Amino acid sequence: MFVVDLRVILFAALLLFILAALLAVWLDRRLWRKPSSPAARATSDSFETRLRPLLNDVAHEFRTPLAVLLVHLEVLRSPTVPPETKQESLRLMHAEARRMSRMVSNILELSEVETRGLAAKSPVDLRALATKVIAEMQPLAQERKIALSLDAAEGAFWVNGDSAWLEQVLMNLTDNALKYSRPQDRVEISLTRDSARKKILCTVCDTGPGIAAEHLPFLTRRFYRAASDEISGSGLGLSLVAAILKLHDSTLEIDSQTTGDASGTRMRFGLDMAQEMEESP
Repeated sequence: MFVVDLRVILFAALLLFILAALLAVWLDRRLWRKPSSPAARATSDSFETRLRPLLNDVAHEFRTPLAVLLVHLEVLRSPTVPPETKQESLRLMHAEARRMSRMVSNILELSEVETRGLAAKSPVDLRALATKVIAEMQPLAQERKIALSLDAAEGAFWVNGDSAWLEQVLMNLTDNALKYSRPQDRVEISLTRDSARKKILCTVCDTGPGIAAEHLPFLTRRFYRAASDEISGSGLGLSLVAAILKLHDSTLEIDSQTTGDASGTRMRFGLDMAQEMEESP
């Protein structure tokens, strides 16, 4: 039993080391490595001002999972704790480790968006991106017995933007809808053309239980979670979506209904049409 405990302790120590190393690299790249020129220093100071609240939030959010890991490491070390209790401790440690891994990934993505922005906008077929996201998320939808579909007319839906970041937006919104939906619910990505405003409107909607009205204004705040801890998540997915859309001169609109047959959530945003679509008949 001691050998098993030692392996778990080594695993946890390695995990903490990796997290500390990632955070140190991130801090070095974003905050501490000061450029030499006055203009560059001014830009760096601006980055620091924007990222300091994120760093404070990160420190706060990491305290809980780290405390959980340390508590359960003590449980595993104890010779008097029953084996079934130790197995439950291992399960909880694994869940917290996965949560921390998601947080690190989302933090790095969010810092990338907030500090570097977009390299350049180019024509992107939003229908092709939505089709790709649905194909990738379909196994998860089937596993949870949720119908996942796309509602869009034939042909390309060209918008101006960054393909990789817009795919991340669709992925996060779809994953969010699947995560909070129930078996037999439906999740749909729909695309429509608003020719008068030269916009493509994208909506990700579900027939899930909905989100209480008091949570809606805070859903894009970093680390804010409206759901219970039973549903895994980093609390950064919608923050990342909002940051990406801001760089595309767009905002995320969220509507939700928690009662009646029309319960569910709708998340919508609009993007500028690319010239290819404006010139199409």
